Amino acid sequence: MIISTNSHTGGGDEKKVIYPITEHMESHLKNVLATKNYGGGIDEFLIIPYAVFSDEKENSEFAKPSHKVQRTKDYYGDKGWIKTIVFALPFNPDEVSKMNCEKFRVLLCNTVLERLEDPQMKILKAFDYAAFKQDVAKEIIFYRDNIPFEQP
Repeated sequence: MIISTNSHTGGGDEKKVIYPITEHMESHLKNVLATKNYGGGIDEFLIIPYAVFSDEKENSEFAKPSHKVQRTKDYYGDKGWIKTIVFALPFNPDEVSKMNCEKFRVLLCNTVLERLEDPQMKILKAFDYAAFKQDVAKEIIFYRDNIPFEQP
């Protein structure tokens, strides 16, 4: 299981906060579960902060179609297309742009942990979500508590 990140922003100052953190998160978490297989043919867990619209409802509606198990291009291997669990997580871009990167990093980790408890999507029966949730939560907590972001 690969853990990767992406982001969708409105192109404002929020991207100066989100981009460095998604890169930092992926660099530390990408391969921590590489040897794990939870079944269901799912090979990737993708975390995508959505900070496009200031209106919470509009932002949530924009992110919702991506929040699911879906087929994605295998950018890290040679499988062609893979099944991916996508957590599309809405954030208010105005609030994010006022944060420093470290504060957003902690908020993003806490948001992922909350969503792991209530994924708000249909999970394949052949996928061991309980083991996945436990392993991902452990790694997110370790990352949140032990690997701070330092401005370059």
